[in-house]
Amino acid sequence: MSIKTFAHPKGGVGKSTSCYNYCIAKQSENEDFIVLDLDGQHTVSMLNNIRVQNGLPSLNIKIFDNTTALIDFLNNNQDKNIVIDTGGFDSAYNRIAVAYSDLVIVPTSESPVEQMRIFDFSNILKDIMKEVQRDINTYILLNRVNHAYSDKTLTSIKASFDYEPYKFLNTVIRDRVDYKFSFTSGESVIETKKDIKAVQEIISLYEEIKGLLTL
Repeated sequence: MSIKTFAHPKGGVGKSTSCYNYCIAKQSENEDFIVLDLDGQHTVSMLNNIRVQNGLPSLNIKIFDNTTALIDFLNNNQDKNIVIDTGGFDSAYNRIAVAYSDLVIVPTSESPVEQMRIFDFSNILKDIMKEVQRDINTYILLNRVNHAYSDKTLTSIKASFDYEPYKFLNTVIRDRVDYKFSFTSGESVIETKKDIKAVQEIISLYEEIKGLLTL
């Protein structure tokens, strides 16, 4: 039914954190979906293992040994809702995930290094779209942003990412402590509920992505 991929050509940008929180939000709404863990560090799988050990409901996660198995799975499950977490580098796995995606979410901060890698990724996206002969909806998620930044500052940051084919999500994920420490028990911020603003951000992310896929 839909394939949503969280991708960024650099590790350590909070991609898996965003993906995991989003997946738990989907789970809380009783959605039926499958998570494909293509990240070499398997962060989402590791967090899910902690989650299960603490008696929390498990995500349905699949890991692949080779790209052929990944392609076969995607071809044979086009009627499923799928969320993909990719690795922080350019690889055949990541390119396949993007090529099959209905929506690509690119979490990034205002860091100049991350911005430069976003430029690199834009060229990769253009190559993939040319190969598959269709546009792939790609949205930047401003992530781990200073909580003190005003709307004017955020507008300025967005203007600095002037690369096709990106658009921006309205949702902004701020740099909050709860995102880092909720995972010690395998929970999402929407489950710990310690920081109501963090909860609101993840719910906003979930609702915005849901809305994009119904347009």
